[in-house]
Amino acid sequence: MACERWEDLVETIERPASILERLAAGEVERLAEALWANGLFPLAYHAWQGAGVLPKLPEDERALLRDRFVRYLAGWMTAWEETGRILDVWLAAGLRPILLKGADLAARYYAEPHLRPMSDLDVLFPSTAECERAYDLLVQRGFRAHESLPQEPWALLQHLPALSAPVTGWAVEIHGALLLSPRDSRWAGGGVRLIGERRSYAWRGRRVEGLAPEALAAFLCGHMWFQHAGDEPRAMVLYDLKAILEKEGSAFRWPLLLDLAEAAGVTGAVARGFGLLDDLLGVAPPPEVRRAMRAGGGEAELALSPGGAAVEQFVGRLRHEGLGAAARTARRIAFPPLGYMRWRYRDKRKWPVAALYPYRWAGQAVRLARWAVERAWLAVGKKR
Repeated sequence: MACERWEDLVETIERPASILERLAAGEVERLAEALWANGLFPLAYHAWQGAGVLPKLPEDERALLRDRFVRYLAGWMTAWEETGRILDVWLAAGLRPILLKGADLAARYYAEPHLRPMSDLDVLFPSTAECERAYDLLVQRGFRAHESLPQEPWALLQHLPALSAPVTGWAVEIHGALLLSPRDSRWAGGGVRLIGERRSYAWRGRRVEGLAPEALAAFLCGHMWFQHAGDEPRAMVLYDLKAILEKEGSAFRWPLLLDLAEAAGVTGAVARGFGLLDDLLGVAPPPEVRRAMRAGGGEAELALSPGGAAVEQFVGRLRHEGLGAAARTARRIAFPPLGYMRWRYRDKRKWPVAALYPYRWAGQAVRLARWAVERAWLAVGKKR
């Protein structure tokens, strides 16, 4: 569901009765899928319940939506129980986790926590040493790493390899930085300010931390339109921003948001997020803040195709990690171990492994060439 269709998803939540108008076209199931993909199904279902829309649906449509919601709620409760056990392990070891994204937003900003879905548990620790200790504690308890390209810790990534709980399979990502690798010079050069102010709060009797609301808003926009510029954005971010602004009210510091966005290099992403928030939900920043957002921010990722933006991210991270680290990382990406190649290209299991490497290099060369062409056109456009 692309950005230009977000209007349909927002209307479903803001005007719940609109779902009744979709029956003639048989769009209820398709709408539910789009809401699910954008992280908005729980909010929509809650809106339909509150507006008394569900009893007006045919039984088969009502059952479809009810069953989907019940399955979601069961998974959500399992995820939170597993999250509590994980936090207990860390807190008992004297670590103070900083909750990120879904867990933090659900606990602090949504009226009912289940309205904010989570696909995994994202946590941050202020130092890579604490991250590695937290990681080892989970491994000792049977958590296992997801299959991925073998790399030295923190190469290009802001988190360690994802872990899965032994019974539930609940995934955990342990971050040492936000948006960028902690080895990236842009992190130490300004991005680290995102974690400078933190809020301590209690969740089910456990003391945890979250980002300051202004840092959280900047991070959410940067995560959606800068870090993951190569992926489809999810409309859920609009309701995340709305929840933060509604809860913080006049205490929200707009100048600090602008300052942090500039320090982290995501002013354009913040402008994109708050521009859509204004356009689709009518929640507007102060006029002077909107003007400042539009004036700043020139992240190339925002002007490139998804494929070009993904390469831009990769090249930028290599460039900012230092010559030695970048060379080692690039070599590892170009010449992965044989076991990884067989896993990565398992659809080509009949190919001799020697043929997989040229296949990989050809694909990488095509992506780099397309990015170079896009970059060249972007430079020409700026000169005009």
